[in-house]
Amino acid sequence: TVNDSGIVTLRWKSNKESDLQGYLIYFSNSPKAEFSGLVNTPMEDTLFFDTLSLRMLNRDVYYGIEAVDHRMNRSGMTAMVKVLRPDTLPPVEPVFRSYQVGDSFIRLVWFPSSSIDVTNQLLTRQNSATGEIITLKFKPTDSSYTDDALEAGQLYKYNLFALDESNNRSPIGTTLELKTYRNTFLNPVKGFNAVYDSLSRVVIIRWEIPELPAKKTIIYKGSSPETVSATPIPVKEDEHEAFDLRPKTGTTYYSVKIIFENGTQTLLSKPIGVTVR
Repeated sequence: TVNDSGIVTLRWKSNKESDLQGYLIYFSNSPKAEFSGLVNTPMEDTLFFDTLSLRMLNRDVYYGIEAVDHRMNRSGMTAMVKVLRPDTLPPVEPVFRSYQVGDSFIRLVWFPSSSIDVTNQLLTRQNSATGEIITLKFKPTDSSYTDDALEAGQLYKYNLFALDESNNRSPIGTTLELKTYRNTFLNPVKGFNAVYDSLSRVVIIRWEIPELPAKKTIIYKGSSPETVSATPIPVKEDEHEAFDLRPKTGTTYYSVKIIFENGTQTLLSKPIGVTVR
């Protein structure tokens, strides 16, 4: 038997021969290697204690015993007894290799632990705003994970560590602090339309009132959908219409973009062509 401190207890039955002198004890770190003498002078007892080093990586230790008579004749060695060295050494920690950040996801890539007795790799994620921590479990060979459905513009902290067969925990490596991108671009405005009023000879541009408070609204125009560019056509605050007072003869395309007070903005609306004759 062996305890958590590495103390091995060997017991065996006593021989019955009258000329028995004692016992020799041998050990090896491999069943295929030559055994070395641990007790080289015959001992009379049938109880022996050995202390294993807990700093060695090999788990198996093998013991064998020989009986010796007064003429130093030796019996054959007993069948090998295998003892498992207590595992107190933590596994090597996994190491972050690279990452990719989006507005709603973070993809992590790492080098797995190199220790052969790892049973699980654990990834913790902390939401810096709420303090909430979740732990995700991975196989020893897993090396990537995409953390999706995250909040835009939020800071998250990640840590990696490994557990081995004896439930030893590796050190925690460098904490990875990553912030998702702010979702800057929103969908184009709804209900966008542009028509020519032939009576007043102006183009009227309208769209639905957005849900967020607008900081600035920009009207785009051009001779084709691909060439629309920003114009100085004024749009009053909180208004959802504008007027092109000097439209050119022919077909002109119009589009609109809104910049909001929180820094986000809509994508450019699909250009609409208006023909003036």
